[in-house]
Amino acid sequence: MNGALAVQANEISNDFIQRVKNTYKTQRVVVLAEKEYQKMQKEKAWHNAEYLAMLDRSFRQLEEGKVVVKTMEELDEMAQPSSKVIPRRKEGAITADDVMSPCLSTAGWEFDREAAHER
Repeated sequence: MNGALAVQANEISNDFIQRVKNTYKTQRVVVLAEKEYQKMQKEKAWHNAEYLAMLDRSFRQLEEGKVVVKTMEELDEMAQPSSKVIPRRKEGAITADDVMSPCLSTAGWEFDREAAHER
């Protein structure tokens, strides 16, 4: 059973406590000052508003056709490690020595200035 009860502190008597115990039996009961309760409700409303805004954006994207359709098989395949990913050889920070760049040898190249101008 869920519920919220608003009472003045001076209204809490032994009889009231006994009724709460009988009503909620083994459930935990939390007592909050009204100010804390209002703060909690505002935070809940804020998160609710964020969630609703996210849903609005999603529905707009759907209406605009900005969606990607994948089958479960395609998603499973995407989740598998790819052979295209090269694992790092060592731990720690990435340095310039870790980055492999292609090396081209220009030793066998010839440059014909006249042929270049003709193009």
